[in-house]
Amino acid sequence: MTTTGGNGEPGRAPLDRRAYEHLYAHLYGSPQPAPPAPRPVPDHPQAATVLVLGILGAATFGLLAPVAWAMGSRVVREIDVSRGYLGGRGAAQAGRVLGMVSTLLLCASLVFFVLLLTMFGLLSLTV
Repeated sequence: MTTTGGNGEPGRAPLDRRAYEHLYAHLYGSPQPAPPAPRPVPDHPQAATVLVLGILGAATFGLLAPVAWAMGSRVVREIDVSRGYLGGRGAAQAGRVLGMVSTLLLCASLVFFVLLLTMFGLLSLTV
């Protein structure tokens, strides 16, 4: 079937949808169905708790920091072992790192405090 184009020359008839789909399937094969949408992964039940403990550990000068560090290490390990069935690794890792940093600051401040007491204790003995 031919038609005339806009300038009077013979042209081709436009393909309807069925003819186009048949031609596409003949040239490229049948179209594959779309993959299913990814399912949302639930967070580890204690991931948010570790993050809150890490923040509170930093705010309370390291009193809760060792708990956040230990609990965060366990939660991150459980998330890694779950092979993608548990999420929340970012929150648990952030709480764990906050726990590490706050614990190190707590230890450094305790060492400084002991050195300060020792120095003042030695000075008071000599006077």
